Amino acid sequence: MLLRNHPLLIYWNGRSWPPDWLWCGGFDNSHPRGEVGILKTVFVSVVKPSTSCFLVMEHAGAEYLSEFFVSDAAFCLEMYAVLLRHCGKTLQEIGDVDLSGPKAGHRTQRSTPMLLRDHPLMSHRGVPNWPPVWTWTDGLENTHAKGEVGILKAVTLSNIGPSYRCYLHIYYEGSVYIGCLLFDDHAFCGQLAKLLEGYCNRLIADIGGLELSYTL
Repeated sequence: MLLRNHPLLIYWNGRSWPPDWLWCGGFDNSHPRGEVGILKTVFVSVVKPSTSCFLVMEHAGAEYLSEFFVSDAAFCLEMYAVLLRHCGKTLQEIGDVDLSGPKAGHRTQRSTPMLLRDHPLMSHRGVPNWPPVWTWTDGLENTHAKGEVGILKAVTLSNIGPSYRCYLHIYYEGSVYIGCLLFDDHAFCGQLAKLLEGYCNRLIADIGGLELSYTL
């Protein structure tokens, strides 16, 4: 069963693949249609339950954005994981991905959940990046915060594209600290930043325990 033909790739009785493309920057808008261009990044909607992903692709020197709708929220997350693994591929190649196996289209049980703090993509040059090193920026006193401490107040993604780092701002014992997460995978970096934005005002320890098995 190829991705383009999968019966769950529907929304309101209409086929959701290939998605419609909206020009967002670069050379002239060539009004692309169908399986064209190269997938650059993908991120899942932060509105829960998530039934859409956003795809960014490059075609003829321009960037285009699309919202890819899926009626089933669980399958949407699995499709996100599939698309994330195929960033850098052409949309036609992605349409040819075989979803017949148990890892695509059917949720599998993991004996051990994959937590954010243990995720293999939470690393830079082979070194785990979680929790980040905290640097005091303001507040009562520098208590040299270490580990999964404090409350997440804000998340900012580096504006140097493609982004391989994001910054976490935390509040801890009356002071503000900043930590930098460095990644090897810029697509995962962008997705994680979007995810963390939805967890502001949560404990860093709780965020480290987020279950991310669907991204594998």
